[in-house]
Amino acid sequence: MAELSRTRWGQVALLQLVGIACAMQVGKVPPAIGALRQSLGMSLVEVAWVLALLSAVAALGGSLAGSLAARWGAGRVVLGSLLLMAAANALGALSPSPAPLLASRTVEGAGFLFAVVAVPGLLAANSAAADRPLVFGLWGAYMGLGMAAAMFAAPALLAWGGWRGLWGADAALLALLALALGVARPQAPPRSAQGQPLSALVRGLAVVLRRREVQLLGLVFLCHAYQYMAVFGFLPTVLHEAGMRGETAAALTATAVLFNALGNTLTGWLFKRGARAGTLLMAAALTIGAMELALYAGGLSAPARVGCALVFSLVAGIPPATVFVRLQAAARQQSGAEPAIAMGFVVQCSHIGQMFSPVVVAALASALGGWQWSPAALLPMAAVVFWCGWRLQRGDRA
Repeated sequence: MAELSRTRWGQVALLQLVGIACAMQVGKVPPAIGALRQSLGMSLVEVAWVLALLSAVAALGGSLAGSLAARWGAGRVVLGSLLLMAAANALGALSPSPAPLLASRTVEGAGFLFAVVAVPGLLAANSAAADRPLVFGLWGAYMGLGMAAAMFAAPALLAWGGWRGLWGADAALLALLALALGVARPQAPPRSAQGQPLSALVRGLAVVLRRREVQLLGLVFLCHAYQYMAVFGFLPTVLHEAGMRGETAAALTATAVLFNALGNTLTGWLFKRGARAGTLLMAAALTIGAMELALYAGGLSAPARVGCALVFSLVAGIPPATVFVRLQAAARQQSGAEPAIAMGFVVQCSHIGQMFSPVVVAALASALGGWQWSPAALLPMAAVVFWCGWRLQRGDRA
């Protein structure tokens, strides 16, 4: 496939919308926690699993999904994933009890996984090399933008049709995007793994996972996602318990999440101007750790907590964008299915973090009667991100 001389911004924008819609499946749960508990009689930990199950599938199969996406073709994988998530949302909306809802979230997780693993390959195929740091900085914003969109839309949809109406609206949105993608048909990367036996793809996975940079980037994404989901998964609840109305807490949380998208975009701009990945990660880790200590400090007012969340979210946009930019830079020296495998691995790592953090933080809050001990579960992850940034900086100097 010939290298593009100009970026196809229309296709890039559509693919960004696909990522945002995928992330909305994560962001729709925090505002719906109260409705789910009231409607289905779920405990706080059970609702945490509704939030975490989307990540559980990705945590178990991200690396293999990257191999399979390269084998089947990125375009058809994204299209099929959107349809699968739409069907899972429609079925989830009909759930009479927690068990079917959790099952539908597992199916959603499979669709989410394959979509977010395959979209970066399509983005690379539809962008010029000079624009890719910016394109992938923007792609790093898909989670923040999607979560914010879901949190802004959720109060009105919950008032209209309850949590079932929220799930149904997501099903319609995903089906509409699948139709748009089928019509637009963005250029796909070559299916270089086509015809290879699965054993060859597994061997490719082993080769990719032995690379130190891929290991470090995966660890960064795991620790970052753990912290981010722990903070924003329950921030509406934390603010509500601090005295805010539920609708106000949801709107302010969504505003804070939008700052994350700004941080993603800023990171792409910084890379185009020569910023180093290690320096960005170390600075982000220090700032995030400080905000975690402040956010959960006893006696802090709700507005002050919102201020801490805004700073946290802005700086938390740096790690994912850094990971995507570095992966795409490394992809130029890779061949075959290796870029897709590496992308699948880091996505898998991020969802391992997202899967465990809501459950750990919810269990800690339930056991100790409040959120004040949350930093004990968060600061070690910030320290690991700092260490990974230091290792990457050492490697770049070498």
